[in-house]
Formats: sequence, structure tokens, C-alpha cells
Amino acid sequence: MAKQLINRGSNANDGTGDSLRDGADKLNTNFSEIYTVLGDGTNLLTTDIDFGVNKLLYSNMVSQLNDLTLIDPSKYHGLVMHVHETGALYYAHAGAWRKLLTDASSSIANYNDSLDTVAYSGNYNDLNSRPLIPSVLTDINITDGSAGQVLSTDGTGNFTFRDVVATSIPFADVTNKPTTLAGYGITDSFTGRYEDLVNLPSLFSGSYNDLTNAPVIPVDLNDLTDDQGLLFDGSYNSLDGRPLIPADLNDLTDTDSLLFSRSYDDLTNKPTSFILSTLQMSLGTEVDEFSNDSGLTDNSETALVTERAVKTYVDNNLPSNLTDIGITDGSVGQVLTTNGAGLFTFQAAGDTIGNFTLSNSTIDTDDSSPISIVPAVYMRSDVFVENDLEVSNNLIVNGDLSVSSPFKLANFTTTERDALTAENGDTIYNTTTNKFQGYANGTWVDLH
Repeated sequence: MAKQLINRGSNANDGTGDSLRDGADKLNTNFSEIYTVLGDGTNLLTTDIDFGVNKLLYSNMVSQLNDLTLIDPSKYHGLVMHVHETGALYYAHAGAWRKLLTDASSSIANYNDSLDTVAYSGNYNDLNSRPLIPSVLTDINITDGSAGQVLSTDGTGNFTFRDVVATSIPFADVTNKPTTLAGYGITDSFTGRYEDLVNLPSLFSGSYNDLTNAPVIPVDLNDLTDDQGLLFDGSYNSLDGRPLIPADLNDLTDTDSLLFSRSYDDLTNKPTSFILSTLQMSLGTEVDEFSNDSGLTDNSETALVTERAVKTYVDNNLPSNLTDIGITDGSVGQVLTTNGAGLFTFQAAGDTIGNFTLSNSTIDTDDSSPISIVPAVYMRSDVFVENDLEVSNNLIVNGDLSVSSPFKLANFTTTERDALTAENGDTIYNTTTNKFQGYANGTWVDLH
């Protein structure tokens, strides 16, 4: 029914418009039609709204994915919302927002089939244009070899099978051997000569004349100028605020130490040297002389050895080789080792060497026991593991993870799963429900 308008007349109360009754009938008829379409005829929005063949056009969109958190999915169960940031549709279900399958093209023309045929079945054989997975080395153009041979590379991408030849490597054939003790991790001994030290400081002679940029010291006041009138002319009458001069010293007090400043620098005729009779140190030792004995034969507790005596003794008595410090020399090729308790001996180099190169060889132990490597190991080429690879801690893959056999997830019952300390992104196979499950947004969900 078309909307009915109330005729208000040409002018107010001119009697040409609808009567109050006719106007009220039109209002009731219009509202009855609205309440019938948007409700049950009496109440609004109590039943389904039927627009017939007409379309309901509106924009139902949020800008950011985080904006969905402001809309309660439990309250608006079934609501479909477009997120502009991801270009995808999301619908409210079971108290959470779930992403609908969307097409990356500019239109929906690619969806010609129903959803069950468009969705991926999870079977590799259902993929279109799938690549052929090689099952043997000959599929990647590597010619098979004889039994017992190993696959080797020339370092430029060419792989061939070769015989395994176990050989011993003479030490002389080892390449990149260090040429110094430092190369074996041993610090070279010091010659004992002060001149052989690096970064030697320049010793000061002790003479004022050897100082650089030394100022010229005046010997008389006449050598000085007094542009700012700092010096006193010596006249009492030139003083400002001068006190009354008493007639006798007995008339004076000296509470502020004006007669003598008590400063050593203000004394005249200060001594320039002294004779030591006894010097009491803080530890209680009495020193009665300074000794210049370069042989340090005077080692009495009361003699204080000078720096020159100590330096002369050190220069003359420092060891020049290892035998001077009680280390017996060894044979040619032996290395110096320590027992960790201060005992040093020479012995054969053993198994500790520098860089080495193996050619067509296999590393093994005498009893085929495991080989333990303590520090971190960097492999600068591919690593091939023929048996199980067991990792005690995290396995971090910075590139693609490619497998040529089924990839098996960890199996847990629902009880075992709930006992895990899960993080978002964890995936398992639930043996109780026989379903793949993932931990997302703080809860376990089935992976459909």
C-alpha cells in the first residue's frame, strides 16, 4: 500500500483539509503497514522481516580487525561483518568471531562450485598442478653407485657416489697449522726484558727542566708585573679600614691566628731535605733508612727500598727462559700443558689441532660410541641424517620446513591435552575426538 498523506488544507482552519478523523485514519493505516512489515502487526521486530523481492542495502563494515572486539559475538550471534583491514568476512558464532572462506581475486566469480568442493580436502592428491615428489635419488639426476659407497659433492652442485677410504693423516699433511704457540692457545713467554714490553711509558727523569710547557719561575718580585694592583706596596697607610695600632703585643689577642697562618707554605727558610731517623708506618713498622741496594740484600724490616733499587733488581733477575722458572724443556714438537694446579710440563700435541680438512673420509670412534661436541656447531652446508634426529630443546627453522613423508603431530588425549601449558599457535592430534586441534585465542578449537 502506498503511503497516505494527510491533507492539511490551503490555510489553517479553512475547512478545505482532511477532518481530524480522516487524518487519524491515515496515520493508523500507515503505522499498521509499518508494524506488519517490521513486526507482528502490533509489536515491532518480534518476527522475521520479509521484504519480498526488494533488497536491503547497507554497509556493515569495520576498519580494523581489533574493532571486532568492541562487538559482542554472543549478543549478535550470526552477525556477518566485513573487516576492511583484512578484506575478509567474519561471522559471530559460539561467542567468538570466525573468519569465512574468502577469495583473493577482485570478484567472487571464481566460486562456481559449492563450498565443500572449493575447500581443500587435506589430501595432497586432490591438489591441482601438484609437483612430482622424487622418491629416489635417480629422480633428481644422481646416478646410483655401488654398495657401501657414499654420496659426495665437489662443492659446485655435482653429486657422485665414491668409495669410503679410511686413512690416517700425518701431522705434516694437515693444512692451516698454526705457526706460533698462540695459535695452539698458549701465550708466548715474556723475555724478561723491560725493553721488550709493548706500549712502554716514557719515564719521567724527575727534573723540572725536563717538563714540557714548564712555566718560568720568577726569582724576585721585580720579575713580576702588577697590572691589577694585587701586590701590597708595603705602606700601612695604603690599607683600607686599618685598625688602631696597639702600643704593645700584650694589648692584642690572636683568636683568628692572624699572627701566623699555621700554613707550611707561609714559612720562610723551609728545609729542602731531611734526615730520616725513624718513620712510623700505618701498619706499625718502623723505617729507619731508604735503601738503594740494587741486589736487595738488605731486606730488613726497617729498610724501605727505593724504586730505582727495585727496578734494577727486576732488570737483572727476571727469567729469560722457561727453565729459569723451573719448567723442564721437552722434545721438538711437544706443547706446554698444565694440570690446572700450577704444574706445567711438555708433552705430545695429542688430538688438539687447528683447522683440518677431510677428503672422502668418515669420522668414527674405535667402539662406535657417540661423539660429544661441547660448544655450538655451525654447519655451513647441508646436513643429512640417515636415522632419527632427536632435539631436547626447541627446534628453530628460519627457512622452509620440507618433508618427503607424512608429517606427524603430537598425539594427546583430551585429558593429556588439558594438562599442557599451551600457547596460541600450538597444534595437536586429539586421540579422544580423533580430530586435529589448534590453540587459538586462549582455547582449543577443532581444525576443520
